[in-house]
Amino acid sequence: MRGFAIEDFLDFDNKNKTVVAAPKGYGKTLLIKYKLHSYEDRGYLLIPQNTMVDVGPGTALSLSRDQVAYMLDEQDFWATIWEVAIALSLIKHHRPQVPGPDALPRPESDSLSTIVTDARLLTPFHIFAQLLHLTPQGFFAAKRFLQATLLPAYGQIHRPTATFIDNIDEFFVHHIANRDGHSTYHGVLEPSYWYHAQLGLVSAIYLLRAQNPHAKIYAAIRIEAFNALRD
Repeated sequence: MRGFAIEDFLDFDNKNKTVVAAPKGYGKTLLIKYKLHSYEDRGYLLIPQNTMVDVGPGTALSLSRDQVAYMLDEQDFWATIWEVAIALSLIKHHRPQVPGPDALPRPESDSLSTIVTDARLLTPFHIFAQLLHLTPQGFFAAKRFLQATLLPAYGQIHRPTATFIDNIDEFFVHHIANRDGHSTYHGVLEPSYWYHAQLGLVSAIYLLRAQNPHAKIYAAIRIEAFNALRD
């Protein structure tokens, strides 16, 4: 990152620069953490609340060939999954997950409903990791739930909120580290996932920006993924 780009990102009043793109080892995480500090004591709800940045739970679990096939077929898969994860995370932080007028309606998919009601799944990355294992039917149910329920509820969040997401590249690193196409532990490997997961997050951030001006979402991605988008 060039100096002026870093200054733009760290400028608290600049709410349009929300994604850091740089090679591994160039201090992306440090910049995200510095940005987080700028939001402290300003009345913002910060996500995550117990750590400085939201990172994945280890690495992505194994995928079957059927899962890989439908993920590749759905061009908006990654952006949609990230949109659902981020919107649901913020809603969980702002609305009670108990029966009542403010509780979210039950999704039509049982597996999605489990994710929605699980009080342990609070941050975008942890929700995202679970959404990856939805069946195709569950994914399309998540798309409908996003449009019908999550986006309207997300738009009604009025308290200023800032979310910080990091380490997407590390969560999917095994997909580019092993060229055999299959791993005993990770199952079927697809190198494009490493890129699509990061670019899908960027797309989701920009899509959600239009839904609620009170919610700011910051993320760090590898410049190699960003360059793939430009190419």
